[in-house]
Amino acid sequence: MANKRFGLEMLVMVLVFGGCVSAPQITLEQQAEQQAWEQANPQYTRAENFRWQIDGDGVIITGFISGRGALNLRIPPQIYGMPVIAIRGQVPFRHPAFNGLGLISVTIPDSVIHIGNSAFMDNRLTEVIIPDSVTYIGHSAFLRNRIGSVTVPRGTTISPRAFADQTIPGIFYTSLGHTVVRDSVVTRR
Repeated sequence: MANKRFGLEMLVMVLVFGGCVSAPQITLEQQAEQQAWEQANPQYTRAENFRWQIDGDGVIITGFISGRGALNLRIPPQIYGMPVIAIRGQVPFRHPAFNGLGLISVTIPDSVIHIGNSAFMDNRLTEVIIPDSVTYIGHSAFLRNRIGSVTVPRGTTISPRAFADQTIPGIFYTSLGHTVVRDSVVTRR
C-alpha cells in the first residue's frame, strides 16, 4: 500500500509541477551582473521573464512567464553570464517554451544551436530569421503561424513539418513527411 501511495504522490507531482527540477542557484554577484547587462542591453526581453535550466556551460530556455513580456520577443544571448544554447521543445509532461503565446515577432540570438519540437507552434509570427548558429530545427517548431518568409542557414537540419501550415512558398512536405526547401524561394545563407 505504501508503494502505491508513493507512486501516486510522484505522479501528482509530475502532473502538477511538470517534472520540474529545482531552479538553478544564482549568486548575488551573478544577479548584479545580469541586472547591469540588462540595463546596458534594454532591447532584449529580461531574464526574469523566462523559465530556464542549465545544461553544461549553457542555458536552455524552457518557458516564458506569460503576461510579463511583449508580443515582440527578443531572446537574450546570455542569462547570468551563460550563453542561451537551446529553446526547449515538447517533452513528456512539459509544454514547449513559446507555444501558443500570440507572439508576433521573435529574435533568436546567434548563441542558439537547437530549436526543439513545437517550440514556437501556434503563434502569429509572420517572418522568421534563423541565426547561423542553429544546426537543428525540431518537428513542428513553427507549426501554425503566419510565416510568409523564412531565412535558414545552409546545413541546418529541418525536421519534418517544422514550418507546416504556413503560407511560405517554397517549403513543401512529401507524403512521408519529409521537408523539402527550394532555395530559389526560401533564403538560405
